[in-house]
Amino acid sequence: MLAYGADPRLPAIDGETPLQIAEYYRHEPAQRLLQRFLTLTPAGPPGSARDE
Repeated sequence: MLAYGADPRLPAIDGETPLQIAEYYRHEPAQRLLQRFLTLTPAGPPGSARDE
């Protein structure tokens, strides 16, 4: 999903983020991928082109 532009910071309706879900299920490859992506792509300010 990341390759198609999914936002890994976007929480689900219950407030959990994709990283929290990966941690809950102990899915280490997903955790590493999400952590690397989050480290390399800082969040932009609200309303920026990154949010669209």
